[in-house]
Amino acid sequence: MKASIDVGSNTILLLLGEFDGNWSTNKTYSHVTSLGKDIDKTKKFSEGALELSRTAFKNYAEILKKNSIKAEDVLVTATEASRVVANAEDFFLSIKKDFGFNTTLISSDGEAYYTALGVSSSLSKAGAVTIVDIGGASSELIHVETEPRLNVCDSISLPVGSVRGTDWMRDGLFEKNIEQVFRSFDLGSYQTKHIICVAGSMTAIGAMLKKLTSYSDEAVQGSMLTFHDLVRLYEQTEKLKIPQLLSRFPFLGKRAETIRAGLKVGISIGQKLGVETFEISTFGLRHGTLIAGSIEEKYVIRRFN
Repeated sequence: MKASIDVGSNTILLLLGEFDGNWSTNKTYSHVTSLGKDIDKTKKFSEGALELSRTAFKNYAEILKKNSIKAEDVLVTATEASRVVANAEDFFLSIKKDFGFNTTLISSDGEAYYTALGVSSSLSKAGAVTIVDIGGASSELIHVETEPRLNVCDSISLPVGSVRGTDWMRDGLFEKNIEQVFRSFDLGSYQTKHIICVAGSMTAIGAMLKKLTSYSDEAVQGSMLTFHDLVRLYEQTEKLKIPQLLSRFPFLGKRAETIRAGLKVGISIGQKLGVETFEISTFGLRHGTLIAGSIEEKYVIRRFN
């Protein structure tokens, strides 16, 4: 049994898995910590998010111990929020000191590559695919060829995600800021009618559209939805308060605070790219790093050992 941890801008995910061409074991644990909350204003992780993140690592250390896995043997990666804040080093060095985890801060290219590697491990058909990874602070668009071997043909990281989007919506700046993002990047080559969606916002949206009361990777994996499905779900939930959201979709938990922004980001990107159908994959970065077994040096920004 091996393990990997993905420190994202909204969630920290632990994967316990075994992969030998196919997944014989694939178990994910999730803590919503909102590390990316308000980072555009403060340029640092908030104390509340750090506390939730420390709780996540403490819980994961206990799970790993029960599975006879040493913390130092776990591949831990950090992404967009950790790339832009001033107190990432202090946090990750404290995690090393207290729990034994070594964290690697990876580039957006590395995030794209290992996400594509993870997603491709679940695809039933080989070929060219376009992936969108809507995270908390960023969204990656990835063009991938899966045969004869994995090749990330092109990727781009947009500085918008469910947590950043929530901050923008609160301040009445979502439309202005998303248009500024789109003006700053050439997305012409990413036009596509079908896209594969990964990460927590889109998997949660898949579960909402299936009207699940408890989340299940098995139920969500491979779900198909249309652009109009996203628009309708947003219209149905736009005016709901968080307690009302949770009464309908109790599995959302703390993600109820950011899911409408996740929907809005998905709709905005889908509209910009001309997407008609979305396919949900529950695989992603944590799967890719576990398969790889190490992080290539060209993708490393900083190692916190």
